Amino acid sequence: MAINFVQDSFHTEPTGPGYASLCQKMQIGSGALTGPVGHLRHVRLSMLQYVRDAVANQGLRALENPRSSAIVHEAGHAVVYTSFGFKVRSCKIERESDSYDQWGGFTDGGSAWRSDHQSAPVADLKQACCLMAGVAAERLFDPLNYRQASSADEVVRAHCLASTVAHKLGCDHDAVVARVDQRTDEMLLRNKDIVLKIAQQLDQKMIVRGNRLAKLLVGVARTDADSLCAGLEFPAETPTLA
Repeated sequence: MAINFVQDSFHTEPTGPGYASLCQKMQIGSGALTGPVGHLRHVRLSMLQYVRDAVANQGLRALENPRSSAIVHEAGHAVVYTSFGFKVRSCKIERESDSYDQWGGFTDGGSAWRSDHQSAPVADLKQACCLMAGVAAERLFDPLNYRQASSADEVVRAHCLASTVAHKLGCDHDAVVARVDQRTDEMLLRNKDIVLKIAQQLDQKMIVRGNRLAKLLVGVARTDADSLCAGLEFPAETPTLA
């Protein structure tokens, strides 16, 4: 299934707790899904299923977003955006609740983009990696506090893009998701020191922007985006969302 997706810029943030906020974020968050009603319903059901699976694995804490996770999450976004050559203007974290340890964040950068039947598969894969960067950074650099559903909206949007790429290339959806995960992890691990330096600044100041952020990102190793699709083009069954 090919899913159309439009986003005005790389404004990303971890999701707050609760199924309602997760569904709402899919509708009015940093991007907008477009297409037949049946497609949108499928995406929302996929998101709810992802959250249910996460809660089954971790309990209700799967919906939490601890401060340390929010910090590395935004640092991860900044590094992967930069690795693809996009400019990042700022990163920040903020507390979302006075009653419990729930944090959110915001990374501002990039430019308008869309994924539809006309967008190039490599462009779709770049966006998927950018979306997965925060979650991957949490898993790699803050594993004890990693919460599977804290950013469910970003994961499902990335899977939507993977579904679109699989549809375009005639390949397996799971293979596309695995490629996105692999390359995102590689970018983050290759630039681990920079991720951790940005995280340290966010921990101290809660916002990093302008020249200070640019200096931290100057050493980020660039990624050859054209290699993202290499080896994925092979016949497969009709892809579906994970």
